[in-house]
Amino acid sequence: MTNDAAKISGALTSGGALIMMNIGATAPAAGDNFKLFNAASYSGSFSRVILPPLPAGLGWNTRALNTSGTLSVVVIAKLFIGSASISGNGFLFAGTGGVANANFHPLGTTNLTNPLDNWTRLLTNPFDNNGNFNFTNPFAPGAAQTFCDWNCHESKCSLAPQSRPNQLSKPHGVCILPAIIS
Repeated sequence: MTNDAAKISGALTSGGALIMMNIGATAPAAGDNFKLFNAASYSGSFSRVILPPLPAGLGWNTRALNTSGTLSVVVIAKLFIGSASISGNGFLFAGTGGVANANFHPLGTTNLTNPLDNWTRLLTNPFDNNGNFNFTNPFAPGAAQTFCDWNCHESKCSLAPQSRPNQLSKPHGVCILPAIIS
């Protein structure tokens, strides 16, 4: 998407109300960034910011508005894991709460002390038209457990690790996810 931007030759002191409208035919999507102001420096803050509505599961990130003149669209969806089961040579997860047709990226590691940047992207999958998902994590031979984190396009849906389920009698690399996502 493109947008107009105000070019300020010096410092921008924000104040009053900022009202933004989408006059295009396309709704903003996760990962879109809008540079509204180009200035040498920024100070102040808007007393009120009115932004156009976004599709379900998306939200406006205004953190950089008063420091760089930028707005962005982020995923705010809260995933709900409806079922988890062993299926063939993997662990199957299914759930709801994603952004329709957006991608999610399950990350995995067998070592919880690895920095998140060193975790492996297991795959890239899209949510369906209703924001539902399913994902099968193959067992990692020789691994006692695997921990996961999900990246929902541009925003992380972090999941804390738990011990592997008691019904697994032998070591498997299983992506363990709790039902609550922060």
